Amino acid sequence: MRLNSNNLNWYKIALLEEQFVKEAGLQENILSVILSLLMSGVSVSEAAQKTKTSVQTVQKIKDKIPAKTPSKPAPTNTNHKDFNPHGIVVHHSASGFKTTFEDVLRWHKERGWPNVGYHYLIFPDGSIKAGTPITQKGTHIKGHNKEYIGICLIGNEEFTPKQKQSLQTLVDKLGEGFEISSIRRHHEECPGKGINVGMVEQTFMAHLKQKELQNKPQVAKR
Repeated sequence: MRLNSNNLNWYKIALLEEQFVKEAGLQENILSVILSLLMSGVSVSEAAQKTKTSVQTVQKIKDKIPAKTPSKPAPTNTNHKDFNPHGIVVHHSASGFKTTFEDVLRWHKERGWPNVGYHYLIFPDGSIKAGTPITQKGTHIKGHNKEYIGICLIGNEEFTPKQKQSLQTLVDKLGEGFEISSIRRHHEECPGKGINVGMVEQTFMAHLKQKELQNKPQVAKR
């Protein structure tokens, strides 16, 4: 199943009412990441590892995703109905590796923003946390928030191998769900010299091409 903002939002709203989600103490942002990963084809074990959630909980979430999009239309947010990203912008937090999700949330709320402005934060251990829901435009690139998904690497200039691997995996999976045509830096100094965004984009484009070849109908030999 291809990821899109409507079915992701529908499943998230429905699953938030499930008892097992409440018992697991899953926050809405973590549930969004798990759904995004699962609906993009990531395995249960990998999604559990990326989000630091038990395999049992992630499996239950996967079991709740139907094979087809529900016929009932998903609720829409009229404030963000025009969010249709065609690119991804990579940022860094310009802070130390010990920076927490709560730190970034506090910084952004001090600016008057309702949530973390980025859609995803990637931490030094490779874990991913969601900020602004993927169904909504973020607040991370002035004048172009309607056009780009925002991903922020926690750190300043240098990043861990696990962060780089998680970034590539996340970008590749988002590209399978959205019509992403470019991966770009925020600006010359962000995210710094510790990550080659151009190489991330090249790998992403190769990944998309491989997927297209795999999905191309095979012509029967006579």
